[in-house]
Amino acid sequence: MPDHLSLCCWLEASAARDPRSAFGTLLGLFPFSRLTQQPSTFRILAVDRATPTLFERSYPAPLSPDDIRAATADFAGPDLAYELETWWDLWQSSGEGGSVAPARVTLAALGPEFDSEAGEHLRIDFGPEAQFLPASGGAPALAMVRSNVRSLLKLAHDVDASIPCARRSLSGESGASFAARLEEALARTSGLS
Repeated sequence: MPDHLSLCCWLEASAARDPRSAFGTLLGLFPFSRLTQQPSTFRILAVDRATPTLFERSYPAPLSPDDIRAATADFAGPDLAYELETWWDLWQSSGEGGSVAPARVTLAALGPEFDSEAGEHLRIDFGPEAQFLPASGGAPALAMVRSNVRSLLKLAHDVDASIPCARRSLSGESGASFAARLEEALARTSGLS
């Protein structure tokens, strides 16, 4: 099973008590897909992932971040999590080359009392990390990965500039540093540029 890449953010103490504001800011920063026809699904969870969902609604494309912000207004509490399964546009390889296409992504905000293994307050699950690591396929495949990494780093930079994060981590499910894995992959493919 492929390792999934996530950006986790731990908010400064004042923002961590109610992460809805930071989540609203994240929704404004996120580059939602302009290509997808698939709906996005928003959920509000309480206590942990094993507890039944408090709220769930699908929103047709194109998604309006204001609709999601409005849905959070009636639900507040330190033990809640807000989770949006949506899409953004990335280069994806296909049989003959590649193209820009919608890729699934999950944006989440977790209250300080919501049961989370890492204790993060914001989380973006970007999906399989292979979308951001060069593999065989020559210069065209490397160019696609570079474009995806630029999109990822721009979003991480925008989050840093706009949301009061005390710390953040970009890593796979295994806990391995994405930066280290990217350096290794680039070293293996250095002759492709």
